[in-house]
Amino acid sequence: MRSSTSSLLALAGGLLVAACAPDAELRYSDHVWPGMDDPDADPWAFQGRIDVEICDGIDNDGDSLIDEGCTGTCDNFTTRLPDYWATATCVLDGSATGFTPFPINLGDSDTITSSSAVAAALSIDPAGDAHLKLRKQLLTAKLNMAYFALDDIEVTDWDGDGTPETFAELVSLADAQYDSGVDWIQNVWYSQLWDMNHAGTDMPQWYDDACTVDPEYCDGIDNDGDGTIDEDCGCIETCGDSYDNDFDGLTDEGCTACADYQSRSNSFWLDASCVLDGTLGLEFLPITLGSSDTYTTSSEVITTLAADLAGGDAFLRLRRQLLVAKINRIAFGKGSVEVADYNSDGTMETLDELIALGDSYYDSGPNYLRIWVATALRTANKLGDPDPIWFRADCATDGEFCDLIDNDSDGFVDENCGCVEACDGFDNDYDGSIDEDYPSGCPADEVCDGIDNDGDGLIDEADAIDATYWYIDADSDGYGDIGTFVIQCDAPAGYVADSTDCNDDNAAVYPGATDVCDGIDNNCDGVRDDEGPTLYRDKDGDGYGNPSNTTTLCSPTVTYVSDNTDCDDNSDLTYPGALDTCGDGIDQDCNGSEVGCYSPPGAGDATFVGESAGDQAGISAARVGDVDGDGVDDVIFGARYNDAGGTDAGAAYLFYGPVTYTGEVSLANADLKLVGNVAGDRAGRTTIGGADLNGDGTDDITIGAPNEDTSGTSAGAAYVFFGTTLSGFTDPTVAMSSADFTVYGRDAYDYLGARTSYSELTGDTTVDLLLSVTGDSVSATTAGGIYIYAGPISAGSVAISDGTWAARITGESAADQIGLAVGTNGDLDGDGNGDVVVGVPRQDSASTDAGATYLITGPLSGTINVTAGAAKITGDSSGDKLGSAVSMAGDQNGDGYDDFYTTAPFDDTTASNAGSVYLVYGAATLSSLDGASISSVASAFVRGKETSGQVGSSVAGDGDHDGDGVFDLLTGANNDGPTAEGATYLYLGPVSGTLAWTDADYSFSGSTAYDHAGSFVTYGGDLRSLGRDALIIGGPEADFGSSADAGEIYVIFEATP
Repeated sequence: MRSSTSSLLALAGGLLVAACAPDAELRYSDHVWPGMDDPDADPWAFQGRIDVEICDGIDNDGDSLIDEGCTGTCDNFTTRLPDYWATATCVLDGSATGFTPFPINLGDSDTITSSSAVAAALSIDPAGDAHLKLRKQLLTAKLNMAYFALDDIEVTDWDGDGTPETFAELVSLADAQYDSGVDWIQNVWYSQLWDMNHAGTDMPQWYDDACTVDPEYCDGIDNDGDGTIDEDCGCIETCGDSYDNDFDGLTDEGCTACADYQSRSNSFWLDASCVLDGTLGLEFLPITLGSSDTYTTSSEVITTLAADLAGGDAFLRLRRQLLVAKINRIAFGKGSVEVADYNSDGTMETLDELIALGDSYYDSGPNYLRIWVATALRTANKLGDPDPIWFRADCATDGEFCDLIDNDSDGFVDENCGCVEACDGFDNDYDGSIDEDYPSGCPADEVCDGIDNDGDGLIDEADAIDATYWYIDADSDGYGDIGTFVIQCDAPAGYVADSTDCNDDNAAVYPGATDVCDGIDNNCDGVRDDEGPTLYRDKDGDGYGNPSNTTTLCSPTVTYVSDNTDCDDNSDLTYPGALDTCGDGIDQDCNGSEVGCYSPPGAGDATFVGESAGDQAGISAARVGDVDGDGVDDVIFGARYNDAGGTDAGAAYLFYGPVTYTGEVSLANADLKLVGNVAGDRAGRTTIGGADLNGDGTDDITIGAPNEDTSGTSAGAAYVFFGTTLSGFTDPTVAMSSADFTVYGRDAYDYLGARTSYSELTGDTTVDLLLSVTGDSVSATTAGGIYIYAGPISAGSVAISDGTWAARITGESAADQIGLAVGTNGDLDGDGNGDVVVGVPRQDSASTDAGATYLITGPLSGTINVTAGAAKITGDSSGDKLGSAVSMAGDQNGDGYDDFYTTAPFDDTTASNAGSVYLVYGAATLSSLDGASISSVASAFVRGKETSGQVGSSVAGDGDHDGDGVFDLLTGANNDGPTAEGATYLYLGPVSGTLAWTDADYSFSGSTAYDHAGSFVTYGGDLRSLGRDALIIGGPEADFGSSADAGEIYVIFEATP
């Protein structure tokens, strides 16, 4: 511990001294002690006298003053001896220096509160008592630390972790042992603190408990020149030297019991049962080996450790090493230390792991594994040999093990460790006698030659020096059991020279046998069933294996799988079917090309994000034409669960063009925010615009709130804002109550406003307003309906029950809930009147949830049931849900008739619920389509990518993204991707043939799991005057940062494949 003083000496210059400091007049030069020429010499070895004034009536230091500083005053309080400090309380109480250290706490309950208490504590003679010795040093250390601010000074690397502990850290550790630490630990801390306290004794005003000018050090030398050797050192008693080292009046105390058990020889442990039974605070017992072999007393442990291991019994060898390993783990907490590569797999096992293995083989073996583990544990138990209190399974310091082998290569077999004395000129059993068991001299060695070489009357007996180990072969497979053997010249019946059988009860189990999938290690390689089917390493845990890294196991594991198609087993984002990002140089989906890759938003694109968690922004969006009259299209986004108007009141956000935002943009930046009137309205569920409803020449917008309660719970409402009104708002947040025209539902749960649309349907050339009422029960319970209000529309409010609508379309059957999917703004039969496509995914007439799509031709008036329309097309199969999304498509084939899209997102043509999108051509006579199944009349198909991908979750076919004058197809697959990230596919028109997802001209994927991007798609109009319609992709369940389901809307201005 003396090396710890150097850093303190280097930092303590010019500080302060209490008792026992050398005089300021001493002839120091850079801290060199008088009479020493070498500044690096050990100051503690100096034997001369230092001239310091002593209160004895003599001018000791030659300064012409006698007994100066002996009066107990504070005018000159440096360099005083302990007698002076007993009266100079002014230093401690702060009168002289302003330094007040009190109270000083030692441990939990010993508190020093005054200078007199300090003087009293420092004057007590410890007389070898470990606690009193620690008390004196701990008190002194706390005085020095407080006075000189030594807290952060690094002293020594106490715990060997490569980082020196500070003065404060060491004092704290010593404090922890003050109240109840065992004697040997308190002695260790006494020694450490003594070094620290003596490091500053050549500094002015340094406290030093030893009270000698040159502290006496326990080294057999009179260091302070007072004629007495090693006095007042509080030294630790040394065993076996017949000397009172610690000056407590006792010689070699603590060497046969537990009072002080540092640095004891191995023989000490045979008697020190108090260590095992907990007297010293180490609670070892009970210790259990295997499942039931429990040791509850120290005598049981000592008896087991002293047992003879003759014969190489595998169980006894494991018992000894396992018991010792458990003692060491408890004593030193070294369970996590890596010890040995037990199974040669390149990974070191920890002591905990080896102990667990030992326990598992303890009760029933097999013996060869007991030997393996015992050998590994012995390595572990030997690691602590240098530690003064480390338990060892054998006593040898040179590595000899009692196994009839010369382990340490010193020419002697099984010496030490309580081994039997051999006739070899060596004290094998360390009892002080050599060859004492052979008073008549050493006999000749017996050898296997048919002669009685050693004269004992026996020929070729087992102790022949060239006798062979023979191992029992109980199953007669030619391979023996290492755990049962004899040593003799000739093989007895049933024994063989081989010792590698791992199951001597099964003749089919031996090294080299074929391993089969039967739960048994047939070939003794330590692995069961390792020759099953070929499996492939799945290093990255993505479920796909590396074809070049194989093994043979009976069943897949966490790290080996049956698949062998991974092209990069270092990345869990790369595997067949993964989302492949275009242009990043990585083949994430392992298809060897960029075909089918997904393009992230470009640098010029924008992602609009919901303001708060749960808003579900992107549930709707619409191009709204030029609302503010600046010649550039505007756009609106819905967020049905926004809370600005109350919990789930909902909101819609209007952005005036040109839309120049790029990157991530909060919807809070909208030019106008229209909020629901009250909690629960869910305004913004649908939005529509882009037409002039009131005939003033400015485009208007409509917002649906299907859960509005004016006419009953969730009867619903729709709000129409005229363009001129919107331009006049100065407050950026406006309530739906400010709408120009409002329509309310009739009955509770009508859900008016679940879908809204504009189209000319009544034959008067003015734009009409379509409002879906999905819970309408006019034709049948919740069959649904679509109500049409003829334009131009005037300001005011109406209800469905008023009958002011011009026409309505009603559902065919109960629970059809028509109105969820409506396609308008197309003339399918070319008669100059607008027509309507109605999708009904819940329609069951063909089969359960096969779905249907109805074609209703204009002009419309009165009540029209969908069955009275021009045609009804049904889904191909049960559960297809044809009509989940519909859209007009413009004239795709150039025949003069508008065409339309309808989708079946649960179609199974490609894979279960992969989905399909169908293009059906318009014609002068639509009746030919009536009653047909969709596959029989569709002219083009888009097939889904993967199981449950659900292409056709949304569809928009009424926009021109590439500006070529032909409408393009935009469709969402909200469950595409490994974890439902969702995807959207763009097919540039004209669309024809059967198309796969890889045929898309542009593909987009959600960024994170369960975004469900593509749940809603539409065209946003020409928002930047680029001559093309922007793509709008809704991901209402996308998370933004920590805001779950805030929702995101992706606006792609120029799609680049």
